[in-house]
Amino acid sequence: MLLFEELMATQELAEQPVGPALQPPERLSPATTEPSLYGRSFWMAFGANLCATAVMALLFRFSDFVTHLGGTEADLGYIVGVGMIGALCMRLAQGLGVDRFGPRRVWLLSLVLLAAASVGHLAIQSLHDPSVYLLQIAIRTALAGAFGASITYISYQVPAARTVEVLGSLGSSGFVGIMLGTALGDFVSGGEYVTRSHVDAMFVLCTALALAGTFFAWQATTNPVRPPQRQLPPLIPVIMRFHPGVLLLVALAIGIGLGMPGVFVRPFGEEQGITVLAWFFWTYAPTAFAVRLMTRRFSSIYGVRPMILSGLASAVIGSLSLMLVSRGWHFMLPGFFFGFCHALIFPSVTGAGSMRFPARYRGIGVALILAMFDLGNLIGAPLGGSLHEMAVRYDLPTWPIVFSTFAGLLLTIAVTYAVVSGRSQTRPTRRKNRSLRQKSKLDCQLR
Repeated sequence: MLLFEELMATQELAEQPVGPALQPPERLSPATTEPSLYGRSFWMAFGANLCATAVMALLFRFSDFVTHLGGTEADLGYIVGVGMIGALCMRLAQGLGVDRFGPRRVWLLSLVLLAAASVGHLAIQSLHDPSVYLLQIAIRTALAGAFGASITYISYQVPAARTVEVLGSLGSSGFVGIMLGTALGDFVSGGEYVTRSHVDAMFVLCTALALAGTFFAWQATTNPVRPPQRQLPPLIPVIMRFHPGVLLLVALAIGIGLGMPGVFVRPFGEEQGITVLAWFFWTYAPTAFAVRLMTRRFSSIYGVRPMILSGLASAVIGSLSLMLVSRGWHFMLPGFFFGFCHALIFPSVTGAGSMRFPARYRGIGVALILAMFDLGNLIGAPLGGSLHEMAVRYDLPTWPIVFSTFAGLLLTIAVTYAVVSGRSQTRPTRRKNRSLRQKSKLDCQLR
């Protein structure tokens, strides 16, 4: 990445949710006017993200692959869990790679890896094959790298004050991808009985979508300025210097809250005698898409704090409203609130958190925020499962305990964020109480 003339000139950026515009390491053209914000590069990135999200939605049916090979839900949990842990371990390494080699390389390599890992499943004949776990790690790592690199690349193209807006618009591609992926999954499922040919067709579609995403990403990043080769930045000092504070806790909470429906809505519906869950997901995605478009300029006018508080409040209401579900169409209510939450919270936390990092370290910033989302997913699933098991053991109402606990956790974090962020807005802007000697030592580490 291009070295800034003065690294410490970004001190104000580390003190504010959204800082001044910085000259990025890779930039196609100055992004100062509205047409440049949503030009060809943006729409090609939109297409690449749509394809990657459609692959992720298709892989909601990964359980069909495990079941066909004689596996159980426990096997499914172990395979997906190992994949998530592998992706989490790779997050910060990918952030370093983005800052070292540029987001274009990481983006393209991630999508190629996604295609290779998808087609690799066609050769798997047994769950005892270690390749099952390796391919799952590769898929999760590839998705993490593709999303992280695309967010970083687009953040380089826009002024800092418009970052949350443009990332929100880019993220709306994910909701279209979810609808496309679930529709394709229903198309290839083959009805009641799933055969190996249906499973193979799913992975072929994943491969084709990943290759299409590679083409879009290539077109989105044509003729970038190649960053000069630099040594890897000191990871821990960079994170300690520019981390976004309480926003990391919010990212963790949203990973827990938004990950919960995807894991527990299906078993909850089965216990309620509800077999059709499309009411939830087909309310969730359109709501999130519409709200994302309607509020895309909200952050540049009002800031990110109202967006984050509104998103957290929606997640709390959505968790509590799940307890009211007794029929299929009742899922529309929690689907609406969780979609509303996703539309507001993801771009605001990702944009505000990553913009605390100067552009030369933006890849690390994005990777850190996304890693906290992943960590929240890893915490939320075992937490909900343990609560359910405990309630069954002691003959307590199972799902009310699960959903109310999630709601209470999210409410606690929302109050914490409101108090901490409110104090930071009321106190005058000043440098932290740190001696010049300590500052000089840390600055030398970052140079």
